[in-house]
Amino acid sequence: KVDQSLIDSCNYLMKTVHAFRVCLKSYTTQKIRAKSKVPINQSPLIPTHAIIYIASSYPTWQKFVMKELKELFLANNHSLPDNKQLAGHFQNRPEIDSRHQKYVMPFVNDSKKLFEKCNDITSFGQRLSFDECEILKSNQDYLRRALNIKHIDIRLTNDTTMLNNFEDIVPGKPLIHFHHE
Repeated sequence: KVDQSLIDSCNYLMKTVHAFRVCLKSYTTQKIRAKSKVPINQSPLIPTHAIIYIASSYPTWQKFVMKELKELFLANNHSLPDNKQLAGHFQNRPEIDSRHQKYVMPFVNDSKKLFEKCNDITSFGQRLSFDECEILKSNQDYLRRALNIKHIDIRLTNDTTMLNNFEDIVPGKPLIHFHHE
């Protein structure tokens, strides 16, 4: 029997390391804009430490969207309405903050793709098939070597102070912050 959670965790690790490498490249090639709006290259500061933030659950507005999608699926003879109907359904809902409104339909489309891939309503179950924190912790040495970082700290978002992009961290999409010590 194929262990789907093992396959999912392997794919997750590969995609996450790629995303972290892209963030590292962006961090090391930052540019500062002077008042004249001419880009000036900053002397590259190579990070030595990183903090990885992992979400223990989805943001409230995404939980609401997934719950609604599940209810619409069950009420609509086990099929989802088209995107136009869904856009109307989620427009101006008090449960969805106005700053998240522009992210609703992309999230709905991603959720629909996941549903079509799995062909199972449990894809709206709001859980990964593996322990994200455990995968990252058990592969910490690999992450340090891949990113050429001395120390990596892994934190759950409920253990942290508020970050500017705290709401962007969702299960399966961790956030990394690099710094130099």
